Amino acid sequence: MSFLTTSREILGMNARNLLYIAKYNSVSNKKFADNKIFTKNFLQMRDLSVAKLYATIANHKSLNNFNFNDLPSSFVIKPNKGYGGSGILIIKDKKNDVFIESDGYKISKYDLYKHCVDIVDGKYAISGLSDTVIIEERLESDPFFKPLLETNSLPDIRIIVFNLIPVIAMLRLPTKESEGKANLHMGGIGIGIDIGTGQCTYGVRHNQFITKLPNQLKIEEVKIPKWENILLMAAKIQQVSNIGYLAVDLAMTKNGVKVLEVNARAGLSIQIANKAPLKVRLEKVKDLKVLNPAQGIEIAKTLFSQKLISNKHSKKEIIGIYEPILILGGKHIKATAKVSFENDSNEIDRNLVVGDEEVINVIIKGKRLKLQFKKADFSGKSYSVILSYQYLKDFLIDPSHINLNSNTFKDLNEKIIINIDKKIFEIDSKIKLLSHLKPLNLIEEKTKFFQNPTISPHFVYKTPNFDFDSLRKELNKIPREVDHVLLPIYLNKITEINKKISLIESINTLDFGAYSEQLYGIANRYIYKSALDYIENNQFHPDKSKFINFKDIIKSLDKYLNQKKLNKWDIVVSEESPADIQVNKDHTIFLNKNALFTENRLKAVIAHEIDTHIFRLENGRKQKYGIFERGTAGYLATEEGLAIYNQEKLSVPLGIKHIQHAITAIAIYFGKKMTFCELFHYLKDTYHISEELSWKICVKVKRGLINTTIKTSFTKNLVYFTGYQEIKKYFSVENENPEIKQNTIMDRMKKLYVGKITIQDLELLKNFPLEPASLIPSP
Repeated sequence: MSFLTTSREILGMNARNLLYIAKYNSVSNKKFADNKIFTKNFLQMRDLSVAKLYATIANHKSLNNFNFNDLPSSFVIKPNKGYGGSGILIIKDKKNDVFIESDGYKISKYDLYKHCVDIVDGKYAISGLSDTVIIEERLESDPFFKPLLETNSLPDIRIIVFNLIPVIAMLRLPTKESEGKANLHMGGIGIGIDIGTGQCTYGVRHNQFITKLPNQLKIEEVKIPKWENILLMAAKIQQVSNIGYLAVDLAMTKNGVKVLEVNARAGLSIQIANKAPLKVRLEKVKDLKVLNPAQGIEIAKTLFSQKLISNKHSKKEIIGIYEPILILGGKHIKATAKVSFENDSNEIDRNLVVGDEEVINVIIKGKRLKLQFKKADFSGKSYSVILSYQYLKDFLIDPSHINLNSNTFKDLNEKIIINIDKKIFEIDSKIKLLSHLKPLNLIEEKTKFFQNPTISPHFVYKTPNFDFDSLRKELNKIPREVDHVLLPIYLNKITEINKKISLIESINTLDFGAYSEQLYGIANRYIYKSALDYIENNQFHPDKSKFINFKDIIKSLDKYLNQKKLNKWDIVVSEESPADIQVNKDHTIFLNKNALFTENRLKAVIAHEIDTHIFRLENGRKQKYGIFERGTAGYLATEEGLAIYNQEKLSVPLGIKHIQHAITAIAIYFGKKMTFCELFHYLKDTYHISEELSWKICVKVKRGLINTTIKTSFTKNLVYFTGYQEIKKYFSVENENPEIKQNTIMDRMKKLYVGKITIQDLELLKNFPLEPASLIPSP
């Protein structure tokens, strides 16, 4: 292979061990990476997704007592301290006592047992000593890879991260020859990936470069989707693990990106697949000061991208000799600045600043600059600030460019509000509130509780992976004085985000309930009585419609999405989805594999999830401002109220679901007076609901608490009831003429469907130009 013989910068094993592993990876780092069970738990606690663990077997006694029939139909067996992919057994299906491997080969239960004996005896362990068997979820590949594969197996992506910077990456494709494993030594294919773009570049198989895959698809035509998210996950893993020289193996699955393994002794074939010597890249970044993973990715894209990254936002703004600026401070001041090629320093009119302040923040062309100023007297001048060209390297200065007219400051305010919008979208996206409130041990605690329903559960939560103070500082930097119609919406959103941060900080304290009430409302006695009245006045009828088989459910959802031209949305079947069906903001509908749907229930789900959540999201995405996609402050009450309204107007029997939101409101009211256990029995006995439903409601009320005997409530699900009452009032029309009534309701519906807004936002937005809603439910 000529690449190896001509390049002097190839990183060999000895150099890797001496220069990088020995220097940057401690003994504890290596032990951390070698112990897959510990690594899996460590990463999961930090919101980094891994394959679900089914069982571990640490010794022969446990193995003799283990029942392989208790496992699901597909799973993976691997050694805890294995290396090089050895000892991994992939089972894709089982029929009675016959187990089918990923390559179709059939083995017996005794074969599984013998393989596990080998693992326990240390046959595959890196140390050669006794080991533990891991049995975990078999991950299914993202549909993107299907055209690239010879077998129904799982490719992976290896990324080497150094100093928080992803320096090189490779896609590993399983083949028939490699028996469905992404192992290059067994005949798998290694494909280099351009760090900057996710574009595949070169391929290698059996130490020979290739340009096409076995199906004749050109390698250079393959581009990995969601590439930046993959890089970010790899860099985050290095940040939390503190392994200096790290290889991360990731898999893109039907349920998102999963961490397969971390490796402190990464192999070197990755540089062959990229035709890029690794040593050169490592030396470039070893002395850089990198603050966080996001910065590491930007550096990687700048230094190691093989193609010019096209980004319309990367072009420098053009400014003229005279430019409008905004001076930030206690009170923001609009001013005209003169750009000077003679001055070495910046100057500001002494009448514009108070005291001896010398460092001032200004905004020009929407960009915020922190500059040092000298005071001066600009009486009689057409400008009140001088900006030295030396501090304007992010701009192109064109003396012929004129930017002062009647719309100058209007344009400036618009640019500022756009920047505020982007910043708020970015910060709010980081928080992912509900992920911090999902108990990691929910299944185990449920099993224990149903065995002994006299002891309240004890939940465990992941550790928040962001710095609360840093987020607050970012929020505080956002300008508060901008002459723009939308400013109140953004100020309310900033307040809401601060409350979310406080809520996460207060997990498992009595304050948790109080912060929850600030965000979602208080379940007071009035709400409690309203919910009681609702239940009494809305006697529900059981749902007697036919059950639909699972394939027909998917077909029905697909058909409806296509009718509404929502072709970008994918349906992903998952056993892990906490709800029967839910949507996210990444064009995915998650459908629980074990969910049961009647004809009526499916109609209601379409009205609730697609006609409400997806329609408002897609309409919001068409707006100029991201806040309408992300959601204005308090939008959730309008959103969920609207979802129930759309569901109820179908007028089909849905059984207990007609009043479930009211029962939940009552549960939240009593959650402040009862423990989990007391609330569970109260709901079950008072409203004659199933144990399963009572458990689900209590989990929603008590999530966020480790000790669920604490008498407080998480009030988020109150918005279903209060929001529905608001929506009913909003759509209440007294006119008796059916046509006028229907037109009025439709007109009000269109206003609410411009994006994820609240009823209260409508007054502010009534004269503001927004894109009209294109997706609206049928009357």
